[in-house]
Amino acid sequence: MTLLSYYLIFTQINRKGKAGKINYEIDGISIVICAKNEYHNLKNNLSKFYNQEQVNYEIVVVNDCSTDQTADFLDNEIKNNDLLKVLHLTNHDNSNLKGKRYALQKGVELAKYNYVALTDADCFPAGNFWLKNLALQFNNEIKIVLGYSPYVKRGGFLNKLIQIETTYTALQYLSFAKIGKPYMGVGRNMAYEKSLLTDDIFLHSNKSLSGDDDLVVDLLANNRNTSIVLNEDSFVYSLPEISFKNWIFQKTRHYGAAKHYSLNKKISVGLFNGANIFFYSLLVYLFVFQFSYKLVISLYLLKFIFFVFLNYKFLQKIKQQKLIYTLFFFDIIYFFLLLLLHTKSLFSLDGWKYKNR
Repeated sequence: MTLLSYYLIFTQINRKGKAGKINYEIDGISIVICAKNEYHNLKNNLSKFYNQEQVNYEIVVVNDCSTDQTADFLDNEIKNNDLLKVLHLTNHDNSNLKGKRYALQKGVELAKYNYVALTDADCFPAGNFWLKNLALQFNNEIKIVLGYSPYVKRGGFLNKLIQIETTYTALQYLSFAKIGKPYMGVGRNMAYEKSLLTDDIFLHSNKSLSGDDDLVVDLLANNRNTSIVLNEDSFVYSLPEISFKNWIFQKTRHYGAAKHYSLNKKISVGLFNGANIFFYSLLVYLFVFQFSYKLVISLYLLKFIFFVFLNYKFLQKIKQQKLIYTLFFFDIIYFFLLLLLHTKSLFSLDGWKYKNR
């Protein structure tokens, strides 16, 4: 029943939201990108942000103490593009902010528009109307917009796990935002009214190396000021990990922020993962100790059918219909791996950039 309740909550993503004020206009949006040793990603992706249409914008890139060719690339790039602003950080000026918060704080300070869109150097928008789709969500009440950021599909076992994890994460944070209980966003694709991102907010979210997106949303978002955007033009894509070791490191760093959620939000988020792990543990017990093969198969199929039936429309929206086949074979593997990842996340990790990409 717990899993079915979550599946029903997930369907709320498909519910139409309240129409925004048609005459509400914003002055523009500042795209803020923090980059640490991101020369290759900036070289491949930055130009894809240059042709946004139907909205005024600028691009603020904060070079956070990079030791590769990031600084040289940005200095050459800014000569030919009036949209671009660059801030080079050589140290953190004795700041106590963890992870990339200091770079993000400085990027927001440099932004000239009243709204900021956050993304990463290894990301690129689906097209030229990404910012327009974010901008259309803002009105006198909506101050935070949560978007969807898929990973590029590739072959292999790791990519299948990445696609499952990204889909389940999106189902949870987007559906909970839709029912008025936002608790996190994905820093690759979200936007704020700039006035919300005060120095105090960065300090109050300064509980872990990760969580500059999760914990800030947890502090600021509520049922009145948050909206989601979920059409294909609003997507921001990212290249997936190709190293299993690096993906494990990345995920455990991200999950480390979850332990700082409020108790209610820990329960809301944790129950879904816990219910899945309990369900599959029960199946393993029935299979190994009770030899109830028909019961195990029947329960597995019932869970799978309920999930697909109730969430197929969402999978269509995010272009993940083919994930159904992956889920059928890999779902049980994913949730036991998730248990290991959350256990591993209890250990501290160093640095906001886990590798030079």
